[in-house]
Amino acid sequence: MTLDAPHFLALVWRSVTDPVPVAQGIRDMRWDRNILWTGFALVAVLSAILQGVLQLMIPAEAEQNWMPPALIYGALMYGFLALNAWLTYVIGKAMGGTGNFDETLTLMVWFQLISLTFSVAQFLLMLVMPLLAVVFALASFMMLLRCMVHFVDVLHRFDSLPKAFGTAFMALIGAVAAGLPFYSLLGLNLPGGPI
Repeated sequence: MTLDAPHFLALVWRSVTDPVPVAQGIRDMRWDRNILWTGFALVAVLSAILQGVLQLMIPAEAEQNWMPPALIYGALMYGFLALNAWLTYVIGKAMGGTGNFDETLTLMVWFQLISLTFSVAQFLLMLVMPLLAVVFALASFMMLLRCMVHFVDVLHRFDSLPKAFGTAFMALIGAVAAGLPFYSLLGLNLPGGPI
């Protein structure tokens, strides 16, 4: 598999426009679990770097807009991604899915790389055309949601998009709910005020 930028971006685009065959191909790759955990760490570090750049460019003007330092953000992101992957696996199995944990990690790492690519694109658009960045954010949310539902459907071989959506939604809610106490313990504020 070629990993240069044009092929990577083409695969990202195929993942959101025709997610089923891409998800099937990614799912069937056999990666060592240590490599997959390293992939999660890479996504967390890259997300933290992007967060740090945003903090430098858009300094918080009020306490309620304060965001965690990039290092803490990266640690929280890593924990969130790992928990979300585990919940996607466990909830999917409870709903009759057949995906295993390594397949879950593989698809979740790839999905997070897709999501990060969209975040970088949105960040670059924000620098040159802020209004277009808002439109892009809405469009990318819809594309990523569709992509995630199809990925979970392929992962657990549900052949049912509503069941896949339910699995992804419950995993996301569970991961967010589990993360909220950590914000409080670290004295961080979420958008909207203190926890």
